[in-house]
Amino acid sequence: MTVYELPLYCDQTARWTSKMDLGKDRFMLYFSWNSRCNYWEFSIYDNDEKLLVGGIRLVTMIDLLDEYKNFIPKLPSGILQLVPRNDAVVGITRKNLNTDYSLIYVEK
Repeated sequence: MTVYELPLYCDQTARWTSKMDLGKDRFMLYFSWNSRCNYWEFSIYDNDEKLLVGGIRLVTMIDLLDEYKNFIPKLPSGILQLVPRNDAVVGITRKNLNTDYSLIYVEK
């Protein structure tokens, strides 16, 4: 089992994209701050930039792609999870995503 920490960025922006290898395939993740509901969300695209799943809310300690894997076989087979960097973190905000949380991918 291999664990990777994936890059997050949110210091001064409300949206960004990042291409990354998850398992044997490359994906594009598009992150954005939902100002109406006050949470971060992301969408995942395949290497051809075709949307696989959109609007997934970033929450901690669960496999963010788990509920979609049975319906979308192109998704990475590993676990994509947002974890707090320490016990003092109390919640995800517009400005603390990059500093207080890590996005990890656990390859099966």
